[in-house]
Amino acid sequence: MHPSFDCHIRRSADTAALLTTLHANRKEGFEPYLLAAWSPHLEAANAPSLAHLVQLLDEPLHARQQRTGRRLARPAWHCSVVKDTGRVLSDEQWAALVKDIVAATGIEPGGDTTACRWVALPGATARWISSPT
Repeated sequence: MHPSFDCHIRRSADTAALLTTLHANRKEGFEPYLLAAWSPHLEAANAPSLAHLVQLLDEPLHARQQRTGRRLARPAWHCSVVKDTGRVLSDEQWAALVKDIVAATGIEPGGDTTACRWVALPGATARWISSPT
């Protein structure tokens, strides 16, 4: 892994609320954007709105709920990645780090794009990964 990074993990009951909070808690003048995602068809240049992104992330959860009649208590997984190296990383380097994290945590092992839906959104001081399980 990358020893000069801190990862802070928590779970959330609501994907929309989680992503809305992450967008609201940013430095003034900084606009988060889509850094990486489970689908190669989602690109920063053509990123969906926050509401549409939540809908895409939650599709498997809604299908599971319809099938089982149950909703998971805290389906969204959130990992805040904080760089403490003093070195500036490019978006490509951050994206590589994110892919290492989703592989190491089993969210997307070995690049299996059907394993779980996830997104990485940059913050002014951290990068976030959100994944409904």
